[in-house]
Amino acid sequence: MSSGTVTITVDRASISEASTFFVEVNACNQSYVTSIVRNQTQHDFKESFEFEFDSDVHSPSGIVHIKTKGNKTPVATFPIPSLLTSFTTTLTSDNKTTTCTLTSKYTHDLGHNPTRTNYLFPLSYLLIFLCWLLPQHYPIPYHVNLLLTSTVLIYLGSHLSLILRDTETILDSSGNQVQQSMGETMSQSDAQRFPLVGSAALFSLFLAFKFLDPEWVNFVISFYFTAAGSGAVLQTVYPIVKAGLEPYVKWSWKKEVHLEWENKIATMVLGESPFKETIEINLPGIISALLALFVGHQYFTSKHWTLNNILGICFILQGISMFSIGSFKIAAILLIGLFFYDVFWVFGTPVMVTVAKKLDGPIKLLFPRSLEKNSEGKINLSLLGLGDIVIPGFLVSFMLRFDAVRSRVPTPYSPMTSSFPKPYFHTILISYLIGLATTLVMMTKFNAAQPALLYLVPACLGSVLICGALRGELKEVWEYSEEEPDPMAPVVEGEKEKEKKKEE
Repeated sequence: MSSGTVTITVDRASISEASTFFVEVNACNQSYVTSIVRNQTQHDFKESFEFEFDSDVHSPSGIVHIKTKGNKTPVATFPIPSLLTSFTTTLTSDNKTTTCTLTSKYTHDLGHNPTRTNYLFPLSYLLIFLCWLLPQHYPIPYHVNLLLTSTVLIYLGSHLSLILRDTETILDSSGNQVQQSMGETMSQSDAQRFPLVGSAALFSLFLAFKFLDPEWVNFVISFYFTAAGSGAVLQTVYPIVKAGLEPYVKWSWKKEVHLEWENKIATMVLGESPFKETIEINLPGIISALLALFVGHQYFTSKHWTLNNILGICFILQGISMFSIGSFKIAAILLIGLFFYDVFWVFGTPVMVTVAKKLDGPIKLLFPRSLEKNSEGKINLSLLGLGDIVIPGFLVSFMLRFDAVRSRVPTPYSPMTSSFPKPYFHTILISYLIGLATTLVMMTKFNAAQPALLYLVPACLGSVLICGALRGELKEVWEYSEEEPDPMAPVVEGEKEKEKKKEE
């Protein structure tokens, strides 16, 4: 159970001797003590009502009625705020004006504090910027930069992924309104196929570099990933630009686009056209688009490592924040499959290392080993594939959302203005950092490329299982799922009846 407190303070200075106020509190669907505010000409009246409510109540609500003697109709009725707050209202009785101040406070037993500011969230943006800027001018050890950049990116992307707990209303194949997650969710079959598809793509690139002109291969791949990266930059900077300009600029242009079928027969057979979108153009969107196009163009023409990292950083943030791994079971299938994928292609064949060295595209983060140029006029760079950040990041962000569900954090959620306990998130994030540090140590010791997932997969999966075992919550971790049925899939006859029976 959680608890709440309502404190009511009435200024007695202006109340006549004949005045009597009744204060009645109704909170969380329960009625509480009715207090009689008697004549107190020397002191203000102050009384607190303490009550308990079920932890499942995300936003406790209540009503305060203030009545006068002999009058059943309240002279003031106002809601109890669901957050820690205070406000003042004025009451009139016996031709006198009385000031009444209401303060409400809710304490959740699971630790969710909606009034505590999470300063690490905005600081993570600053840290990412510094990790990108400072190595261009100061000789920062590359392994420190690599560890800090990747960990902060996962932290930031995971908190942005909390939007995946929100839902949007769409129409299913039967025309009924259903709730759908804001992002994409991986299925078990997707997880099983992923290592095979990845292997096919990797080996195809290896053959392309071997039998085709490497310059043309790099041109095509670089063009594709630059275009996709520019889109990721747009999606990443738009919320920041919008937050900065929205208080000052309100201009926007909207147009609804509805593509009709060419003839009436198609409409009769297929129904109304589903191609209906609302296009919105505003100043933050224009500025963000121009910035994204500038970064993409500059990278494509110069291939500078700093611009490569901008595209890579935005890829990582968008990937982690808009994609759900579905469940811990699916995460285990995916990560174990990629564990063997990474080990085989790095240790068993020269394919992975060859492609990584020859491929010139924003699919990796680059970290300068030193600012001094080599004999070719370039600085020596170390690299970390985006997959070594994004793939574990899927599980890290999933566990953060699991922590949010455990603490019954309401939606929509702002990572800037709310805080809750994050035992699984902190455990797996620290384990990721240790696993990546182990990769760097082994790479330095053997002076050879290392499959990062060889160390990251046991660290991430093992840390979650150990944390769940110590907390006695292994069953909850295994059973928690964000998978959703496809709302656009045709409804099989009898399935609705089966679902109803299951619910009953």
